[in-house]
This record gives sequence, structure tokens and C-alpha cells, in this order.
Amino acid sequence: SGWSDPKKVWCCAHEGKGCSAAPASTAAPPAPATPPVPAPAPVPVPAPPPPPTPTPPPSKPYDCLAAFANWQAAWSATKKAWCCQHEGKGCVA
Repeated sequence: SGWSDPKKVWCCAHEGKGCSAAPASTAAPPAPATPPVPAPAPVPVPAPPPPPTPTPPPSKPYDCLAAFANWQAAWSATKKAWCCQHEGKGCVA
């Protein structure tokens, strides 16, 4: 045997079951779906530090252009040797 009429009415109204036709719309409509939560933005990777500035070459011990016009009398023997060896200036022929 089937459900009693009061049971059919209650189940139809509260559970949407046992209704002879479309269920009575006494219950609140279902809540709209919650939109998905967006993923957090990726954290940017910091740029690498710039490369270190190169060390300047060591300064020359002698300025081979200074007093070059009179190098034979003005330059010391060590300056003559260094400038001849490294810059080809002040060499005795």
C-alpha cells in the first residue's frame, strides 16, 4: 500500500518526493553557485642584481707621454726602461 495523503503532502512540500505532479514550490529556490575563488596572483621573481663593475686596471707607473719631447734628458733610467718595454717609447736605438 502507498503513502497516506498527509505524508504525500509533507514529503512533496519538504523533499520534493511523492508529488503527483510537479512539486509544490514552497521551499526556497537553491542558492546560486558560489563563483570560484580566483587563484592568488603569482609573486614576481625579483630581478638578479647587476654584475659587479669590473676592477679598473692598475695605473701605469709612468706617463710615457709626459716630457716625451725631451725624454733622453728628462726621464730616469727606470722610466726609459719601462716605457720602452711596455709602450715602445724612449728606446735607445
